[in-house]
Amino acid sequence: MSDPNDDLQRQLRALSPEQLAKLLAGIGATLPPPQVDQSGHAGGNTGGANNAYGDHTQIGDRIAHQFKATEQTIHLYFRAAVPADSAALLSDYLGKFAVECDRLRLQRIAGQRQTGGEQPAVPNLRLQDVYTSLTTDGPPVVRLRTRTNAGRARLFLQRLDKAGRAPDDVSPERVITVVFPGLSEKGGPGSGVEERMLRTVMAHMGLDQVADETEISLQLQRPELAIEVIAQQRRLVLLGEPGSGKSTVLRYLGHLLAHRAAGADLRLRGWADNDRPVPILLPLAQVAEQIARGAAPDKALWQTLGQILDGPQELSAGLLSSLHAALRGEGVVLLCDGLDEISAEGGECSPRTLVSQALQRLVARSSARVVITSRVLPYRETSHWQLPADMWAERTITPLAFGQVRTFVRSWFRGLAEAEVDPDLTQELARQQADDLIGQLEARPALMPLVASPLLLTMLTLLHDNDRVPENEVELYEQCV
Repeated sequence: MSDPNDDLQRQLRALSPEQLAKLLAGIGATLPPPQVDQSGHAGGNTGGANNAYGDHTQIGDRIAHQFKATEQTIHLYFRAAVPADSAALLSDYLGKFAVECDRLRLQRIAGQRQTGGEQPAVPNLRLQDVYTSLTTDGPPVVRLRTRTNAGRARLFLQRLDKAGRAPDDVSPERVITVVFPGLSEKGGPGSGVEERMLRTVMAHMGLDQVADETEISLQLQRPELAIEVIAQQRRLVLLGEPGSGKSTVLRYLGHLLAHRAAGADLRLRGWADNDRPVPILLPLAQVAEQIARGAAPDKALWQTLGQILDGPQELSAGLLSSLHAALRGEGVVLLCDGLDEISAEGGECSPRTLVSQALQRLVARSSARVVITSRVLPYRETSHWQLPADMWAERTITPLAFGQVRTFVRSWFRGLAEAEVDPDLTQELARQQADDLIGQLEARPALMPLVASPLLLTMLTLLHDNDRVPENEVELYEQCV
């Protein structure tokens, strides 16, 4: 017999919100309030395919000139010593930062490809057009806990089975999976023997073999999103395999936070509405470069932050001098990218270790959020550069489920149509091309490991022209370069 969780998950693949609310009401439960859907699906503000925030404000390059730091952001960053030009300094920084983060760096993987007119075949897309929420190996987010009887639960599962809300069907925000956190017989607390017997029946015979009147604890959940765990963990090491989207998460989050700091009425999962820190994207390899030129690690870190905040030739001078105050409070979030990109030669005296230690000293007395990204294997090589486990949470980005693949591919082709890359590419044709690519991928399970990587999926989608999908990873790389 099948495992009960598998049976449940096959059946619990999403009713519409209205059907789900009606069904849960029938078993004495209520749905949690609706939340933002960041993946571009209907039903909330989005940070993905449709890019609608608040009152359907479109974000991106075309509104960067409208950036104006809010009074809340100004006081969070500068604290007591607010300079006269504070609004201008922060507004300029946030506008430029948002635009830079929104750029898709497709030239790195497609710069060699040429069209018939000898123009680079790189579509004019932005990150917000195609970003698909990435998930982590952290504990799942509980949507609902309730108790009901097995008969009502079966009815619930039968209806939910028709909607398709498994990880391979929809984006992570919309996923519903089911677990049974505890079981007992109706009429009183179940003994240990009764509990074990019921679990045995469930494991070997499924829910169908459980009596209708048996009470069951039911839990609906979805995966943890990378963006929300950054909000919830003030010290976070975010790990991932090569091409898993670590840098993309930081840039996308930075893009959204910059808009929030400038007053955009958008909501992010895991982030309180009044939580609007100034984002700083810190490429750690640049800190290592300063060390290589002879700077002490702490000074190298501060110099790099100065180049980012005050800009070329210190044209925006004034932000760095107030950073200490911002770090003491909650005025900034440090998005530190690429610890693994720094040389590990020298062990405990290596540039990687020195940068890690400098970061720890910088944030030791800070209330600001800090996230550091790294590939998995380089981070785990030795404890020299690892962050203290008792102070830093750790998460690993998980491979893409096929629901994320679907979301990305559809967003990509919709973005191409909206960007008018090809005047003949209508929205209807874009949908057809997306469905064609998704169909090819579904028909070839051997390609699933390939599309589980956001980088390789991007390469594959970039190459797709309704002709054929590369057979394997080697062929994909060959076509790209």
